Amino acid sequence: MDTDDSSMHNAKVTDEKVENVESADQEDRPYDDSGPRSKLEKRLLLKQDFIILPLLSIMFFFAYLDRGQIGNARLMGLQASYKMNNGQYFNVLMMFYVGYMVGEFPFALLLRVSKPAYVYGFTIIAFGLFATCCVATRSYAALLVLRLLVGVAEAAAQTAFLYLSLWYKPDELAMRTAIFYGSTPLAGAFSGLISYGVQRNLDGVRGLLNWQWLFVIEGIPTMAWGILVALVCPAFPETVAKNGSMFFKREDERRLILQRTIAGRNVAHAKIEAFQIWIALKDIRIWLAGLYVAAPALCVAAYGAFLPTFIKEFGFDPLATQLYSIIPYAFATVTLFIACWGADHFRQKGLFLIGCLSISVTGFVLLLATTNTVALMAGACFVASGAYAGVILAATWNIANHGGYTKRAVSAAIVQIFIQCYSIISTQIYIKPPRFFLGHGVLLALVTVGLLAAVANLFIIKKRNAERDARAADFERRGELDPDMANSYEELCDYHPGYRYVM
Repeated sequence: MDTDDSSMHNAKVTDEKVENVESADQEDRPYDDSGPRSKLEKRLLLKQDFIILPLLSIMFFFAYLDRGQIGNARLMGLQASYKMNNGQYFNVLMMFYVGYMVGEFPFALLLRVSKPAYVYGFTIIAFGLFATCCVATRSYAALLVLRLLVGVAEAAAQTAFLYLSLWYKPDELAMRTAIFYGSTPLAGAFSGLISYGVQRNLDGVRGLLNWQWLFVIEGIPTMAWGILVALVCPAFPETVAKNGSMFFKREDERRLILQRTIAGRNVAHAKIEAFQIWIALKDIRIWLAGLYVAAPALCVAAYGAFLPTFIKEFGFDPLATQLYSIIPYAFATVTLFIACWGADHFRQKGLFLIGCLSISVTGFVLLLATTNTVALMAGACFVASGAYAGVILAATWNIANHGGYTKRAVSAAIVQIFIQCYSIISTQIYIKPPRFFLGHGVLLALVTVGLLAAVANLFIIKKRNAERDARAADFERRGELDPDMANSYEELCDYHPGYRYVM
């Protein structure tokens, strides 16, 4: 027995020595992100994945659950209860996107000067509360205001792309974004299941209509999650590296957190820099990003609002429609993870994005060209699969290719303006059932434009990378140091000579 205890003690001491040697080695050695990850980095990355990603994933889940509930509620009689005509219903949808467009850039700036826990926690509580308050409204005007406020509050969720870009390196970003954004098609699927149960079992219970129960059941858990996020969401990496947090207390982990965020082409404690706004506005790639990010985002927005409506026009009754609306979301969830894993693994976000947009184009062609129910459902699945994976790849490709926090934030804000303008268009074009030629046709055209913009962007960054490689080789051949290398990414943004764009 003594021998066993001694062996166990020796093994423990050996493990501690190995861990201490690794930590000391990590401290003495400069961080190298070109080789395989150390055990310490693998452990840190796993910890980030189990702490940060669930917080953001469930935030997005509730955001898209509350966003899309209006489409399911319409099938339950919300439009009839308010005595709205189709034009008024489309205006209710539109107000959400107006609020979203107004809120995104201010929240991106607020995130930098405040704490992520407060920004995300309080806004989750807010959009859950505003969504739940739809139960008590009795007028069309009040519903318009509430949907506007839901949109403003949910805009904060989009800054999660910026937040993640500080915690993860560019070649880790797409898959992690897929994990948290993958909750959006799941939200669509769950919304269909919840709506099915509510429509079948809760109409008239305790004096509430079934669509009112839908807002209650989906809104209250949202607020509860917001409270949790406000309490536990980690701060920015440089703050955690300096002060620690309840999840990251070890000194070696905190040191590695700072090294990783710098390796991700970030500058610790970056401030809002006005000159970067002008640099961003002059960069043609941001305007191209507006086209190629907004295209799949438009499909996601249209699906959230109208998928139950046009699946019903395939020939299904309202109750069956709630169930059949799950199928495209299920396909989208699978495709999303496959595409984002491939983009990170092969380091080819642009090519995978082009593939996803091509799949969505194929889906719209099917929706426009046939009346066969199976083919129509296949077209709906193609559109969803390409769109949900495409919007993640497009957004991360854009965020990963801008140096300087302010320039990155401006890029995200401009892209959001494109997205919300497109989404507003989507609320006004699905007006002629059963085939919805106008709606599908407009989306087909805009997705095709987005596809061409992605191809153009890939060509531009490939050319810029080649020019910088040639510049670096020229200085090396002359035995000189490029004087601009002494500047930081916050000073030169992605025009820094050491900056290489993610393909």
